[in-house]
Amino acid sequence: MAEKRKALFFDIDGTILSEKNGKVPESAVRAIREAREAGHLTFINTGRTRACVPSKVSSVGFDGILCGCGTEIVYHGESVSHDGLTSDFCREIAAAVKKADVGAILEGEEFYFAVPDRPGFAYLKNGGALKEDGEMILHFDWVPEDTFFDKLVIWTDEMSREEIVFDLVRDKMDIIVRDKNFYELVPKGFTKAGAIRKIQEMFHIDLEDTYVFGDSSNDLSMFEYCPNAVAMKEHDPVLDPYTSYVTDTVENDGIWKAMKVLKLIP
Repeated sequence: MAEKRKALFFDIDGTILSEKNGKVPESAVRAIREAREAGHLTFINTGRTRACVPSKVSSVGFDGILCGCGTEIVYHGESVSHDGLTSDFCREIAAAVKKADVGAILEGEEFYFAVPDRPGFAYLKNGGALKEDGEMILHFDWVPEDTFFDKLVIWTDEMSREEIVFDLVRDKMDIIVRDKNFYELVPKGFTKAGAIRKIQEMFHIDLEDTYVFGDSSNDLSMFEYCPNAVAMKEHDPVLDPYTSYVTDTVENDGIWKAMKVLKLIP
């Protein structure tokens, strides 16, 4: 009897992409290729919108990318579903961000905007987590009236009045505390787990045949949802209660080792 097809879902930073050297290990690329050759489906599952996924990741050869916590599903390079915010709500958020005096990135499907000269801006301007020699389209001029986006992140400091933004969006968006003075705002009903459910429905994959790989708190929903949850060696302890297997670090071939142990590749 042929082995049932599995669906594998991977976080980006700290899982597929090293945060220490900025590289995708060759062993991980090989593991993804071998998993697909074995008939399994492979997906990036990220909070980043499509424009924010580095080419070094998208070029690995995944079947698809689940973007913006499931606000967009990309399969074989084509967008098969996309749920952005309404244009009116985008304008309201952009105005509130400016009034609140916070740093922000408004994350769209093909571009994103950063608030100039506010918290987080110097980090982004100097590369930060979004560097790739300009391959991702980051606008450093604030043009809210022309902006359409799916989600946003904000940074705050002692001058910020972030409650102006929170009060506007809290009925329609989840406010996720990512770090001190750093928040991710995602439309309600959209999570990494919800993105996995969409793939299950599309390809008729049973929950027992889903596998997730991650390292940080923003992977929590998919770890809570999937019974086969692989944490990288360096991971947030919040994942521990839901982790079924801990592998090595990204740099030490953690993805390849885990997929070997779990018999997802020959």
